[in-house]
Amino acid sequence: MGKVAPDLERLAEEIGELREERANFLKELGADEATRREEAEEARAERQSFVSSLKGDVGEMLDGFRAAHEEMGQDLRERLEANERSRKDEAEEARAERQSFVSSLKGDVGEMLDGFRAAHEEMGEQTRRQLSEVRSDLEAGRRAFFGPGPTEVRAEHARRRAEREREAKEKAARERRTAEEAKRHPDDLTVISGIGPKSQERLNRAGIYTYKQLAQSSPEGLREALGELPPGAAVDDWVAGARELL
Repeated sequence: MGKVAPDLERLAEEIGELREERANFLKELGADEATRREEAEEARAERQSFVSSLKGDVGEMLDGFRAAHEEMGQDLRERLEANERSRKDEAEEARAERQSFVSSLKGDVGEMLDGFRAAHEEMGEQTRRQLSEVRSDLEAGRRAFFGPGPTEVRAEHARRRAEREREAKEKAARERRTAEEAKRHPDDLTVISGIGPKSQERLNRAGIYTYKQLAQSSPEGLREALGELPPGAAVDDWVAGARELL
């Protein structure tokens, strides 16, 4: 027993030391766990802060991209609208210029044709007068020697009738051309005292569009062409007013 007791005491001491070491180890292990947890919490907070900051930065970038995209889109739309307006304005100007050119060209061609017709008619009239004078001279000479016979008399009557018919046709053709020209370039007849819009419309329906036509008309012919007129319609004054404007 004397030898076992010291061994037991030593063993008890060793067990106590082991228990103390285990307690210290567990204490250190608990401290390490708390530290690890604190570090993990700090790391999680840092990650959360980084992710939140990253989200904010990405959001700002996206907002910037959206704003820039909207600004670019608005600028593009404004440029397209401006180009479209400019194109329409240019097209309208070109159309107006074409219309003005065509209208001017029509007027010039009309004036040229009128000049050609007038010159042709004048030349034809001069030729007819000269031929008529020659025929008259020949006929006068023949009659001076032989005197007119029945056949010649009938022929002369027929010739004169044909001449009158031809002149009537030419006069009607000239009047038609004059009426067409007057219709293309009408005058404002309402400036004549006594002629209002309705009277002007009736005159136009009767083929009278210009001061010259009205001035060359007779009051009786106007009354016949216009039919029943309203009370107070002074046709004579219309004709006189048109002649004053020529």
